[in-house]
Amino acid sequence: MRLFNCAILAPCLAMLFSSSGYAEGLALGATRLIYLQGKTEASVPLNNRGDGVPYLVQAWVTDFKQSPTKTPFITTPPLFKLDSNSTGAVRVVYTGGGASELANDRESLFLLNVRAVPATPKEGPTSRLIIATQNIIKLIYRPASLTSQGAGDAWKKLRLTPGAASVTFSNPTPYVVTLTRMKVNGQPLERPGTLMPFSTRAISTPAGKITSVTFSTINDFGGSTPERNEKF
Repeated sequence: MRLFNCAILAPCLAMLFSSSGYAEGLALGATRLIYLQGKTEASVPLNNRGDGVPYLVQAWVTDFKQSPTKTPFITTPPLFKLDSNSTGAVRVVYTGGGASELANDRESLFLLNVRAVPATPKEGPTSRLIIATQNIIKLIYRPASLTSQGAGDAWKKLRLTPGAASVTFSNPTPYVVTLTRMKVNGQPLERPGTLMPFSTRAISTPAGKITSVTFSTINDFGGSTPERNEKF
């Protein structure tokens, strides 16, 4: 029996991808990974929740725009098998230096990609569906001069400026801030996005005159900070 069928280009094979926090049978143990400067590695646990199928797991790091630019990180192991009813981990190692040296005065944002392909037996029907899931979480590199407490308080320092059909967020902090649970004039705004350190971003809204904005942000553990309510 061949544990993993590599006939991915066969006409009968359909490959589907997702960017959820977990896959059927396979779960990531975090929604973000904080890499502290000076540490030898950072890791995220994986759990094959027992649907009776082993998975072939591949992991790699990209920049936030998913461009082909090389990043100063490697994953180990980059490719491995995870049996059913078992746990494992993807380890990320910083290899920077020289041209790849990251800023020491602010956080840097990357993406950790984890793709899982279920095993298929060599014997079986020739026409079958294989679903490969690709989980993507934020990888945040945090310089030694920055703290988790500072990251947890960054949402308090954001500045908001209402416009005709947008609201501008200014992030004067050295931390990456991810917005969530945002409402404009009481109306939910889906996927408000991420604010980079020392940056300004205008977020389009369906509202005309903006009278109120409420929002939370995502903390280091994937939870939400308290709601902040701004009135104009």
